[in-house]
Order: sequence, then structure tokens, then C-alpha cells
Amino acid sequence: MLDLNRDAGTRALTALVNDRDMGLHRVKAATVSRSVDLVRSLTYPEHADINLRVAALIALLPLDAKTAIRGLRDIVAHVHRLEILLDLAEAVQPHHKEFALEVAEGVITSARADSAERLAALRVIGTSAPDRAGELATGLARDTRNAAGLRLDAALLVATKYGGSTKVLRELVRAGLVPRGRLVSLAESVGSLDRELAADLYLDEASRLRGRQRLEVQRKAMNLHPSKGMKAVRETLMDRRTDDRLRLEEARHLSAAFELDVYESLAETGSFDYAFAAAEKVRERDAARGRELFAVIAQRGSLPGGNRMKAAIASGDKRVIERVNRVKGVPERDRLSGARHLGKAGDRVRAGLAQSAEDPFVRITAAMELSSDRRAADLLAEHSANRTAAAESRLEAAIEARKRNRKIGNGALKALSEDPEIPKAVRRRAEKERGRW
Repeated sequence: MLDLNRDAGTRALTALVNDRDMGLHRVKAATVSRSVDLVRSLTYPEHADINLRVAALIALLPLDAKTAIRGLRDIVAHVHRLEILLDLAEAVQPHHKEFALEVAEGVITSARADSAERLAALRVIGTSAPDRAGELATGLARDTRNAAGLRLDAALLVATKYGGSTKVLRELVRAGLVPRGRLVSLAESVGSLDRELAADLYLDEASRLRGRQRLEVQRKAMNLHPSKGMKAVRETLMDRRTDDRLRLEEARHLSAAFELDVYESLAETGSFDYAFAAAEKVRERDAARGRELFAVIAQRGSLPGGNRMKAAIASGDKRVIERVNRVKGVPERDRLSGARHLGKAGDRVRAGLAQSAEDPFVRITAAMELSSDRRAADLLAEHSANRTAAAESRLEAAIEARKRNRKIGNGALKALSEDPEIPKAVRRRAEKERGRW
């Protein structure tokens, strides 16, 4: 309409500008009218709606910058709500950067501004003047009067948006200003900028954790800074308070030398199953050291005798096996197993078992494994004559005795065949065995 009939169009637009029900559309109408006076008329203080005035003053900037800036300054001087000033700075910025920066900086330095408002002002400034935002953020971060949270947020903005330097953030970390709840998120934010700093943050968090959670966070640190992270993981795995299963499983994430350190520590301090498994892993890399660790396990007095013998046998050290064989509480069958690894020197153990073992199987087997047939036959015959033993076990001992010494064995079989207290079936078998040779 304005192009077809300027007078009629101007009258229509003026009516819209003066219609209070049109709200912010009044500014649009004034702008379309191309009348500086109409736009200016909406900027006067008598307009109670501050949003209308700000919109009109922004629209006036390209038409009459001097008047617009003066009006905006008047608003800034009389408005006490900082969120309104932030909105004003953000709205003005595309049209007049210098004034927007002035308003935003005023919010940052205001004694009334809280942390969130100061950070919002920083972001407004950073949109068009990142270097200046970096300077201001650095100032906020280093100002000891500010809350720790604001200082950290400001330092993080410097690191991630305004310059990329983590120097200030490092200062705050060293000062111990990072609360536990922010350690991980901060590490995640700066990981690509400062790997060592991020690793330190992860390790600080890990120090407050235990078990698998601690190791998971330490591995994150290790991914960023291998030497620091690996050292921390090693310390956790060397700690006997750490679960043995974790110590065994997680050692593989370390360097070869550190891995062996953990296995050795576990072999010396862990529960038997994990200690034994750790010693086996060491033996795969270093046979001699592995055998030494099995010997160490065998000599741990807190372990059950059977476990100690298993370790002693794995060590291959006859002196260790002999020593464990003399320990009270080693099960008879385990003592017999140990004697087998001593060769002829194990006869002393076998003879003792053949004479006093409570387990008939052990008594007979120990006698059968003696290196002297005569001695074996004597002890087997002795067991055959033991009336407290089961008849079948006595018969078996007599049969084995005859295999080693016919005379002694036949004597034992004859005694069984004539013993009325033995079941008839066993007596018949004894007589039958005598007649087979």
C-alpha cells in the first residue's frame, strides 16, 4: 500500500504504530513506514513496555545511531534486573557490537551479578570478541573473591572456547578447588586439550574409589597419559586390599614388567587359588622365577596343608617338598603325592604312611610304591594282619605282598584264609589266591 499510495500507507502504518494492542508489531510497522520519527516515537520513556522500547531503539540504530545509543544508555541506567540487561546486550550485539560489549562487561563487574549471570555475559562477549572474553574469564577465574564454581567455569571457558589454554585451570586444580562431583566431567571436557591434566583429574577421582570402579577410572587416565595411569593401576593391583580376582585379571593391561610385579605380589599375598594362578603366569615368562614363587606359596603357614603341598610339588624343589611333608595337617594323600616327587628319598615318607595312615588306600599304595620289595611286602603283610582294617583291604594287601615276596605274601594269605572272623567269601578268595602260584 505504501508503494501504491504513500499518504494512505503512512496513515495506516501510523495507526498501527499507535495501536497499543499491536505489541511489538508496532516496531515492525514503524520500520516499514521508513519514518524515523515514527520509530523514534516508540523509544520515549512514556512507553512502559521496556521490550517495546528496546526493540524500537535497536530498529533506530541504523537510522539515528546517536539517539538510539542515548536511549539504550538511559535504559541501562534505570534497569536493575540484570537478566534484562543481558537480553538487551544479546539483542543489540548484531547491530552495535561495542555497546553490547559495554553492557555485558557491566554485568560481569556488577556486585549484584551472580555466577550464572556473569557466565552468561561472558558468552555474549565471546560471540563477537573471544579474545576479550578470554581476558575477562581469566580475571574471573583468578579472582579469589569469586565462588570456586564460577572460577572453574570461567577457567573452563578459557580452555575450551577462548584461547585453548589450560594454564588457569591447572592453577585451580593444583589449589584443590575442584569438588569431587566435577572431577570426571572436567576431565572429559579437557581431555582433548590437555591429556595430562585430564589424567590427573581422573586419578584424583579414582583415589576416592575402590575395587573395579577405581580401576576403570584409572584406565581412563592411562589412555590419556600412559605412564601416570599405568603407575596408578600398578599401585592398586599391588595393594593386597584389592580383590584377588581383579588383581589377576587386570594385570594384563600393564606393561610386561609391571604385569610381572603384580603377579609376584599376588603369589606372595593372595588367596591360594589366585596366588597359584599368578605363579603359573610368572612361570610362563620366567620358569625359574615361577618355581621360586611356588616355593614361597608352599611355605606360607596360613594356607591349608594340601594347598601347600600342591605348590611345593609345582616348585619342583625336593627340599621344599620334604619340609612341607613334615608339616602337621597335610592330608595323607597329598603327602603321598609329595613323596612320589622325591624318588627313592621319599621312601621314609611312604614307609611312615604305610604303617600309620588312616586311609587304607594310602597305606597300601604307599607300601606298594616303596623301592624295596622286601620292605614293601613286610608292610603290606602288616596291614593284612590288622584286624581293625576292612577284610577286602586286608586281602588286597596280602595279594600285593605276594607279588613282591612270595613267602611273605603266602603267609598273609594263609592267615586270612584260616581266620574265622573274616567273611567266608574273603577267606575263599584268599585260599584261591594262594593256590594260583
